[in-house]
Amino acid sequence: MTLQHVQRGDPLRIPSGDWNKIVDATRAFYQQQSGLGATTPAVVGGRQASVVMVKNASDADQERFAVLGVDGPVILPEDYEDEFKRQVALSCVVPTEADHRGKFVILLEPLPVSAIGRACVAGVSIVRLEVVNEDDTQADVLDGDATKLTTVTSGGAAQVLWTEEASEGEVWAIVRFGSPGGGAPMMIKLTGASQLLPNRWAYSAVEQVPEKQGRYKDKLNGWSGTAYNTVEANNAETGIQGSGDDTSDFPEGVEMQPLGAGAVVPAYRIINCEGNEEVHFSAPNNPGGSCPP
Repeated sequence: MTLQHVQRGDPLRIPSGDWNKIVDATRAFYQQQSGLGATTPAVVGGRQASVVMVKNASDADQERFAVLGVDGPVILPEDYEDEFKRQVALSCVVPTEADHRGKFVILLEPLPVSAIGRACVAGVSIVRLEVVNEDDTQADVLDGDATKLTTVTSGGAAQVLWTEEASEGEVWAIVRFGSPGGGAPMMIKLTGASQLLPNRWAYSAVEQVPEKQGRYKDKLNGWSGTAYNTVEANNAETGIQGSGDDTSDFPEGVEMQPLGAGAVVPAYRIINCEGNEEVHFSAPNNPGGSCPP
């Protein structure tokens, strides 16, 4: 493809072949939305995937079902606003975990370097998958690898719906991705607490998988680290706490307590204001202690 950036007011010159691909993709998209189009071979059901045009901005030809990270639009609004508003077309590169976790497409056709073609940006799609742990149910980009996704213990943007039978290694898979809210929650077991500030604690924790009858066990190769209780987020030394308890009502010798070791709670991965990942959960604390005789 020969698209070049232009300045506002400059004439826009797009090769006829590239323009025709964009037009064809637009028609196919609206046909699919209205239920008139044919089912895309790589997608289960005509309405289960969102198809967009993408440019292969990597330095290598890419095969069908390749996974590319979204780098930005092909046409920027400051360059040509009318064309930017008319059609979504994404420039895509070899993904990195730092920049493209949860921001990827799966190609629906082979794409040479700089070519434009169709890709699935959300929905259900076939993909190559690197199975790290047979218990993993989520997946995301593999750093520096455009040929496949990789399974992750939690926080992945894709849900693994089916794979070829394999405990580990590369397999064919069907995934669902691009759903609002990102990855599903994980279950964690609290193993200890250290005080951060009055009535606030940092908790050590390990990831869990269910057994039966409400019991859980440690997940093999699962996450472990520090977790924070959002109920405690605005706790102060005195006053009404996140649990609803008012410290002014506490008798002498009674104070807020951290959650006990062994509690299993749902938790989410979030990105804090410094760009670092944290694990958060929500569970109310209770006061405790001993009153003087």
